[in-house]
Amino acid sequence: MQDTTTGDIWTQSLRKRNAATNTWSNPITRRPKSGVRFPYAFDSKRGQIFGLNCGDGQGYDDMALISAIRVPVKGEEAFALTFKPGKALEQFRKEAPVYAGMDYDPDNDRFLFYSGIDAAAGRIYVIHPGDGNEWDMELFTFGSGSTPPPSVGGAGTNNRFRYLPKFKGFVLLAKVTVDLYFIRTSD
Repeated sequence: MQDTTTGDIWTQSLRKRNAATNTWSNPITRRPKSGVRFPYAFDSKRGQIFGLNCGDGQGYDDMALISAIRVPVKGEEAFALTFKPGKALEQFRKEAPVYAGMDYDPDNDRFLFYSGIDAAAGRIYVIHPGDGNEWDMELFTFGSGSTPPPSVGGAGTNNRFRYLPKFKGFVLLAKVTVDLYFIRTSD
């Protein structure tokens, strides 16, 4: 993912490529044991990276295990996250989404997470970030006349679900054989 304020690039192993100096570093020296493989997204309001998956994100390991992490980009430590109990969290546990896509919506200060495989088609999770280590999760509510996103097939979304600031919404490439799907999230 990219730090949109500096242009720095971060890998899933939390290595950082400094855009100004074109050098790589390992600034995160302390991290929780449970790891997040993908997806990750950058929270420009708080200057932090957020990652979320079930199991290993690919349908293996303990799929009941939700791994979530926040990484302040100006620090050396990553923090494990939990979510407040609720309907969305229970659905997330039941669904155990894999091969998901996620991005940050700066206009609404939230992350949208989409897997779209099989029964998960059309269900978008909204994660509300904070500065602490317990966040809120809810299900996305579609506006009047909106059509939920389509199924992505067995290969998953694989981060083909991105926020477009110019259009104030998310675009999804569900499959290479179908048109792009767009959902406006702000006026």
